[in-house]
Amino acid sequence: MKNLAPFGATAGRILLALIFVIAGYYKIVGYDGAAGFMEKFGVPSILLPLVIVTELGGGLALIAGWQTKIAAFFLAGFTIVAALILPHRLRQSCSVSILREKSAHRRRSVGSHGPWTWANGNGHPRRA
Repeated sequence: MKNLAPFGATAGRILLALIFVIAGYYKIVGYDGAAGFMEKFGVPSILLPLVIVTELGGGLALIAGWQTKIAAFFLAGFTIVAALILPHRLRQSCSVSILREKSAHRRRSVGSHGPWTWANGNGHPRRA
């Protein structure tokens, strides 16, 4: 198992990098859609080329094993910024009715109520 450790680290680095490379590729292929998505959530689409360069450049650097610490630093920073901006924007863009509909659907689903749904048909256990 000791002999496989370097291969595991390399495989993990490549698989992690592929997440960013694939995302960057799809941003190039669907440039207008990606720009519209960014604009929809209040992020200027002028930043899209920077996002693409960060994802593709950082991902390819990780795959090649070139400047991995620097590439990982930039990809981590990019991921943190995206995680801080996007969920906040998503919460702002969701209407209350959509959230209520999703909540009601979860309450009605069979998986959330267990066998009582089948026994009683209303999702609540019978009271003795």
